Formats: sequence, structure tokens, C-alpha cells
Amino acid sequence: IPIINLIYEQHDPLLSYFAVDGAPYIFVNDNLSQIPRDYSEIQDSLFSYGSNLNYCSSDSLISSINNIIPQTSNQGDFLNVTISGSNISFSEFYDDYSGNQWIEYADFQLVFEDYSYIIGGSIFSENGNSAQATINIPIDAPIGNYHVNIYDFNSSSYHELINGFYVNYDSQNNFCDNQSAFYCEDFEGVNSPYLPQHFETSSSQSEYFIPNGNDNIQVNGFYTGTTIDAGLGGYWTYIPEHTTFAMTNDDACQPNGNPPTGSSNCDLSFDVLELPLMDFSEFTQDTTEQSNLWLQFEYFHDMNWGGGDAYVEISTNGGNNWMNLSNGPLDAYQDWQNAYFDLSEYLSYSNVKIRFWWSDNGSWASGFAVDNIVIKELPAYNLVLDEVKANIISTNTNPYNSSIFYPTIPLQQIENIGYSLSGVVKNTGLNYLDSVRLNMSVTIDSLLENSDFYCASHFTDL
Repeated sequence: IPIINLIYEQHDPLLSYFAVDGAPYIFVNDNLSQIPRDYSEIQDSLFSYGSNLNYCSSDSLISSINNIIPQTSNQGDFLNVTISGSNISFSEFYDDYSGNQWIEYADFQLVFEDYSYIIGGSIFSENGNSAQATINIPIDAPIGNYHVNIYDFNSSSYHELINGFYVNYDSQNNFCDNQSAFYCEDFEGVNSPYLPQHFETSSSQSEYFIPNGNDNIQVNGFYTGTTIDAGLGGYWTYIPEHTTFAMTNDDACQPNGNPPTGSSNCDLSFDVLELPLMDFSEFTQDTTEQSNLWLQFEYFHDMNWGGGDAYVEISTNGGNNWMNLSNGPLDAYQDWQNAYFDLSEYLSYSNVKIRFWWSDNGSWASGFAVDNIVIKELPAYNLVLDEVKANIISTNTNPYNSSIFYPTIPLQQIENIGYSLSGVVKNTGLNYLDSVRLNMSVTIDSLLENSDFYCASHFTDL
């Protein structure tokens, strides 16, 4: 319900309000203006006192962000942008009356559409209803729409331009472009939802449809898409941004092209993604490569809502027989994970196939996703921070072993009770490491806070 604020600008406001049947409260200045309290006479009284404001629809009462130019960028871009608005104060002048004068510019942010990611910019000049700013789009920034947030000194509040900016994928920074590998697939450049050439997929569900705009489209099992595509079923919406990846998705699956119901749910009890046929025979027995060829990939597997296990398997006879590479199911965790498997014993085989398969465990579940599949030698030294965990200190006497972790926490809460941070670090190099230091840092309002480092001396072999 709107509140109309009528101020006679020649006098300091002394506000009072009155109620009108069927209308919102009306606040008026009662200091010398003597504006009648009859609702029907308010407009006439305003104009008789020299105001040119339309009390119902004047644009001069509205503060807003109107536009940002440019409106799109790629990941990794550094931009100069122009922001325009109405009745926005982009700066504030300060004078401490001791010879020090300065200008403070408004805070400028791009906020990802689900409010999970913020990119900070810097306004460096302004001219009335427009401002110029710089902003650096991180290479790993989520792809999609961003809201433009600007702090307004006039109202001491933020104004938001919904979906005013869009970040595109940086095609010049494909994962595989930076790899020297026997095989690499990052699923970039494909026409989603289709798989890359020579991939094969199958599903227990014969009529497997997924949402596609205002319609749906049939797939045969695994398909490609982004985090937005993964969330089209309405529940698997929390996968962290990972550009384009392959997935099978029980949440989005529509059996026979119809939305799932309690009695009609997709059967994804054996969904398979097979890589192209590979020839390992080029790795001869007299090279060091024999013991240094590994399958590496990233995957998302949370087992939510009753979901089943995921496996990675290998065949040396073109897919007639399969062996488990993972010695059991893949670990489940609600974030992207890195996996590494030694292929040294399969060298010299010429008909090698590798596959992933996942089960929904016979019920409605989330799904399984895989990305950045690469077969190559391991470097001599390499560390990967595979998991970052954080929890509220007061919830557990031994927070580093707590099973309750939160990806987001209000600033006031973390200031009052504190947060404990921990991580899982994997040695993905060939050489043995006897210790590692893990350091956490938090940036708030351009102030960097570093933690003490935590030393670990116990490692589990891959």
C-alpha cells in the first residue's frame, strides 16, 4: 500500500497523518502550510501553494536504476560501464571543516539471479543521473542474469535493476583448451541437450522427456545443460555453476512427456553415459607413461531424496564386460567433487571404453552430473582443494568433525558466534607430500581478513 508524503518545501517538515475511508494514510506538512485535510481538496491545495507535483504519479518522487551499458560481458572481462538512474545520488561530498574534503562514491554490485553470488564494482565518476564505473567479471562467475544494485545516498538504501546484466561463458577459456591430454571433454560448444559426437547413453526410462522452453524434448538418458537446465524440475536448483555439463535428472524427467505424479515417476534405475572407444595400445611397455595415465573428472552426486549410487566402470573388450574402477560407489557430497583413477593396468589395450552409471534407487530423486573428463599423465606436484566445509562453532564441540555445514550464513551471526572452516585437500601429483597448510580468507567491504593456517600431516592415497 503506498504512503503519500506531501511536504511544503519552504518549511521544515512537521509531519502528521490522517485517515481517509478507502484510501491509504496521507502524511502532510502542517507547519504553516495549512493544507486542508479533505482528501478531495489535496491536489488543488498543492498547486495553490506552488507545487508542481502530481500527488499520485509524479516521476520526480521515484528513485530507480534505469539502465547499465554494456548489458552483457563474458567471464574474465574487465569492463567500463555507465549506469543511469532517476533521482539517484551516486556520490556524497564530505567536508570536515579542517581543510579535508572528499567525495565518496556509491556502492555498485552485480548480484546473481538467485542471490548466491556477488561481483563488486567501483564507481569513479558521476554526472547527475549517470555514473561511470569499472567491474571485473571473475573467470568462474556464474553464467546468467544479474541484478544491478546501487546504493543511493539520497534514500540511504539500495536500488535494484532486476536482471539488468548478463554474464556469458568465455569460449576462449574452455577447460580442455588448457589441457595437454590423451583425451579431454568439457561439453562446451555442444548444442544442448545433445551429447558430443561418439558418446552413447541409455536409460531404464523408455519415454524420457525434459522441459525445453514452453515444451519438452525427448532424451535417451544423459544429456547436456547448465545449472539452470538442471533446476527446471523445480527442486534440483542448487548445483553450483559449472558451465555446461552432462547429467541425468530424475527431478526434471517427465515420464511419457507428462509431469511426474506419485504413481507415475521416471525409472532411472540404470542410466548410463559411455565415452568414445579408446586405443591405449600406443602406450608401450618401455615408457614411464605406463604407470602414469589417469582418468580425472568432476562430478556432482548428492543422493538427495532417496537417490541411489553412482559408479565409474571400464571395459577392455569394447563394452562386452565391465569392471568397477571406483572399487564401490562414488562418494556423495552436495558440491562438485574431483575424482582420479589410475589406468596404468589397462595400457596396451586397444578397445577400451569407460562409462558412468547412476541409479535413482527406484524412487523420485535428484540426479547425477559429470564434467571436465580428462585422461592424461599426473604432474609431479599438484594439490586440489576438493571440499570446503564451514559450520557454526557453537553447534558442535568438535566443529572440524561436524556433519552440519552451511554454505551461507548471515554476517551478524558469524560476527556473534563465529564460524569454523575446514577443507579436504587431495594430492593429485606423483610425488609424496608430508604436510599441507590450509588458509582461509574473507573479504567484506574491501577489507581482507586472513585466518591462521591449519596444518595436516595425514593423507590417504588416491
